[in-house]
Amino acid sequence: MAVSLQDVLNSEHLPTLPEVAVQVLELARQEEPDIEQLVEVIRADPAIAARILKTANSALFGLRYRASSIETAVPLLGINLVRMLVMGFTLSSHRSGRTVDVRGWYQLLWRQSLLQASAAETLAHHVSDADPANWFLAGLMQDIGRLALLAAQEDRYIEEVLTSMDETALIVRERAAFGFTHVDVSTELCRRWNLDESFVQAIAGHHDFSALSTRTPARASLSAAASTASLIVEYFEHVVGNRAFQRDELDRILTFVFGFTPDEITPALADIDARAFQTAGNFMVDIGQSRSLERILEDAQNTLAGLALQHQLCIATGMPAAKDTNGRSSRTGVCQDERPPAAWFDVLTGVYSPVLLEKLVGKTFEAAQRDGQTCGFLLIDIDNFRHLNEHYGTAFGDETLRRTASLLKSSVRAKDYVLRLGDDDFLVAMADVSSELVARVAERIRARIAGIRLSCTEDIVVSASIGGLTVIPDRRPVPVERVMAEVQKALQRVRKTAGNQAALYCLNAGRISSVRTHELSGVVRPG
Repeated sequence: MAVSLQDVLNSEHLPTLPEVAVQVLELARQEEPDIEQLVEVIRADPAIAARILKTANSALFGLRYRASSIETAVPLLGINLVRMLVMGFTLSSHRSGRTVDVRGWYQLLWRQSLLQASAAETLAHHVSDADPANWFLAGLMQDIGRLALLAAQEDRYIEEVLTSMDETALIVRERAAFGFTHVDVSTELCRRWNLDESFVQAIAGHHDFSALSTRTPARASLSAAASTASLIVEYFEHVVGNRAFQRDELDRILTFVFGFTPDEITPALADIDARAFQTAGNFMVDIGQSRSLERILEDAQNTLAGLALQHQLCIATGMPAAKDTNGRSSRTGVCQDERPPAAWFDVLTGVYSPVLLEKLVGKTFEAAQRDGQTCGFLLIDIDNFRHLNEHYGTAFGDETLRRTASLLKSSVRAKDYVLRLGDDDFLVAMADVSSELVARVAERIRARIAGIRLSCTEDIVVSASIGGLTVIPDRRPVPVERVMAEVQKALQRVRKTAGNQAALYCLNAGRISSVRTHELSGVVRPG
């Protein structure tokens, strides 16, 4: 029997908003919500009030002051956070599923919804004008249509959509089964509940990744966050069973669009998972047992780093990469068994040696420029390294170099290159970047090196000077010799200062210009 969108929306199995939720939503739409009126609305529902007070004092929000009553909790939380909690409590209180197997599907869909909500909230913290509570609610609502379809058409949705062995996308299977998708249901529910039109637009396009996949970075909007949250959950579902599952596109979006530095990504993903399970506890919804995703993500990061290393060695040896399951050359495939020469690696730090500057870096980045990719280079020099060696001994100097090399490797992506060029000089080389990303990585590296402390008879403070160059693709690739000459000039500028700074330049169409980096405290603007 045919089922219409209105049939699903009018189903008695769907949750209905209690009066407190309706009033909170109405207050939230006002330009200047009345907090005292909001308190009165919440107090009218003792159960909701008690849960808001308990959640406000939980570790989830980490408020500086403990709220002793709903009168103090609501002003501390604010209208948007209260709205998010009320909607979360309302939706999660809806129970369904007649059998254990069906409850398992609700468990899965709720887990994915809370993961998307936590992901959107995390992304909001990287956008200056975003409200994390609003973005959390949008993330929670974007797949509420899946839960509604499961509630309204339980047997059919499970049989024709969720358990289907068809490899087509979920929304394609939904449209084949019902003539509409969960996105249609989600957007209509948002409109029915008078949620912001920005929510509706973001949810309507959260399966459209075309804007995020272009070479021109998308704006860090709510719509971009909704799509990215969906990609994050997709990655979570795959990486549990496959540590080698690629996340290049996800990493690119997080760095280009939302301003993450590479070393922030894995901890942020682990935190998203932890917050989703913590939120589930506050919402009293069962999303299954924790999967220790933090350990899984660390294992995945190490696996991808190993694959990237093997791929780089394939480039250096000229050996063919392994084939993937479709018979194509795998970007991270393993080349044929051949031990790389020991001279390719620096004995002390384990990073690449200068031998591979032309053989590996030169070849890789000429190809990247031909493909239209912007490349970035950072030359890092330890400040006063000779004095460190002479005053404290070579053991402390060696430890400084080892810790710096380790820090550099963890500050960049697995596919990036770290080389030790001299006694205390390191080169970081990155393809497919932007000037902004290079600047953020430079500042992150500078700050992390400044945080190194070595214990002797006194605390040894370490710092570094950094010269940076972004190379915009031109008709002909820029040879590595020109790159090294320009990045050396950038480093020389910093060496004339007190150190612990970075100078960044851009090479475009043969001309050098300074990079706007005034917002980064440790980066100086070249003259």
